[in-house]
Amino acid sequence: MQWNSVRPPRLSRKLGRAAFAVTLLGASLGSAAPATFAQDLPDLTLNIARSKTDIGLGETVDFTFTMSDPGAVGASGVLMTGDIMGADSLSIIQQPTGQAQDCTLSVPLTLPTPLGRGTPVSLQANHLTCSDILLAANGAPAIVKVRATASSTTPGTISASGFIDPAGIATGKDHVDESNENNNDANSDVTVKRLPDLDVDFLDGPNIVEGGAPVTFKVRVLNHGGKTDDIDLDFRSDRDDLNYESVDFVDDVRHGFSCDIKEPVTARNFVTCSHGELGDPNANPANDETVTLLIGAKVKTRLPFSDKDRSVTVTVDQNHSIRESNEDNNTAKHAFHYD
Repeated sequence: MQWNSVRPPRLSRKLGRAAFAVTLLGASLGSAAPATFAQDLPDLTLNIARSKTDIGLGETVDFTFTMSDPGAVGASGVLMTGDIMGADSLSIIQQPTGQAQDCTLSVPLTLPTPLGRGTPVSLQANHLTCSDILLAANGAPAIVKVRATASSTTPGTISASGFIDPAGIATGKDHVDESNENNNDANSDVTVKRLPDLDVDFLDGPNIVEGGAPVTFKVRVLNHGGKTDDIDLDFRSDRDDLNYESVDFVDDVRHGFSCDIKEPVTARNFVTCSHGELGDPNANPANDETVTLLIGAKVKTRLPFSDKDRSVTVTVDQNHSIRESNEDNNTAKHAFHYD
């Protein structure tokens, strides 16, 4: 074949030469199809975002799978598959809008029991499939959101992973040619941990008091959950009836607690403690999950005609700065009566 008679149009010498070269390449490969450049292809991307970085036992976290195409042209018939591992249960709480099909979690495999006796064995549906997704170039993304519930008993990790336009099992090739094939997968992990559960109660204290008498309150702080630190404690009278004089620890076991007696000029005095550390009774056998305080005070003389019934209140983590599995057991009261 001779090409001496072929001349490019005179729109531009450079443009003509480029078109001439493409024509030659197409002819030499035996194809009449127009050349496709990388900038003329889709660019499928996947992002997985988590609503929380860590959760407590039995709590939930949302994984948001975002499929988009920042490329030069759109794509249709796109497939995205994903897996969410380590959760106790899963549910799709948001489907992509404007798509032909909803995303699905794979159906659990139920195995029949012999002769119909017993309970069938079910496997969790943790495989996410989004089929026939249509993505416009630089258009709105397709978003699916999956809610995962953590185990109520076992700490660990919930892992979400996904791949947009995965390779076919039979062909080993993906479906969509892209300008960038290196941004099609994503993953995200969430830690499941045993949250602390601080509890406080009175082990002992006076029931009947009289002015000028010394009294002692025995208070226990207990952690039912995961290890935590920087625990604070506040101990005070509900009325101006006690002068606090001492704070001691049973067996001198402090677990980091440092206590002080505060004496404001315009208010009644009180006891405050800080920097406590308590361990996890389920994970640490060192018996470091409890501390017991002995708070000594002298009873003030009751004013005539004033109420004889009084009380003291102890509160642990009073500002709720520690995230706990139970926030309802952080306060305890002890009532006493003037003789």
